[in-house]
Amino acid sequence: LLQKRKAIDDLLDVRNIIEPALARRAALHASHKQIAELQEILSRQEEKVRRGELTTEEDSSFHYTIAVAADNTVMLKLVHVLMDLLHETRERSLQVGGRQEKSLAGHRRILAALKQGDADEAEAAMRRHVTEIKKIVLNKL
Repeated sequence: LLQKRKAIDDLLDVRNIIEPALARRAALHASHKQIAELQEILSRQEEKVRRGELTTEEDSSFHYTIAVAADNTVMLKLVHVLMDLLHETRERSLQVGGRQEKSLAGHRRILAALKQGDADEAEAAMRRHVTEIKKIVLNKL
């Protein structure tokens, strides 16, 4: 259990290093089409949360689309690896009470910053989001 906790902590630490930087870049590089795609993903996520369904696919798609919008092919390859490693943890953590709602709120803040093209706020919103999720995940191990 301690080894698993350490591995998950390390993985979430890497997310906290990479994803805020991706959100910053996405705020500066995202196309109107990518912003619209993020809005559509968020709408699907909101609907599933209302119905009490798991939003694993939408959660992954939201973060991946931000990575695409950041417009850096090397970072995108790193995100692919990160997403694969996170799949099991994400699936399990989204079942924790209140986790899906917190994730949705975080995604709303991130998307609002991206729509404004506010790189500082996008980075801060993503850092806050990853930090909140880390607390939830590690408290449940």
